[in-house]
Amino acid sequence: MLITEDDTTSFRANWGLSASTKVLGGYTNNIGRGDEINVFDANGNLVDRLAYGDVVYPGTIRAQTAGGTPVSIAALGPQTVMPGDWVLSATTDVYGSVLAASGDVGNPGQFILAAVPEPETYAMLLAGLGIIGAIARRRRES
Repeated sequence: MLITEDDTTSFRANWGLSASTKVLGGYTNNIGRGDEINVFDANGNLVDRLAYGDVVYPGTIRAQTAGGTPVSIAALGPQTVMPGDWVLSATTDVYGSVLAASGDVGNPGQFILAAVPEPETYAMLLAGLGIIGAIARRRRES
């Protein structure tokens, strides 16, 4: 879901979005420079919180005309923002960022992480190296 101060119709037109994209327009509460957005489920339970602000949380990007993209999963953790954790969106980035009619640049809500091997992968690698070592040892002994 996209949350914006603009009215929904204007926002969709500016970004070329279809009616199927969920947009909460006309929302002016807690989307300033040092705010927090809280997401609740249907029962009123807090399920996620995004606290942000380039002054309140040093290291976050200030994005007046460009969206931000996290460079790691850790950058998405609550209040763990570190310098370099986010980059400004650009139409030439690998995240598929797009240019709006207004000239703003935004990320479509995706980012790419480098693959991190699972522990099982390391175990298989070590087992394979062990087998190769055992075969080489046998050949030397014969």
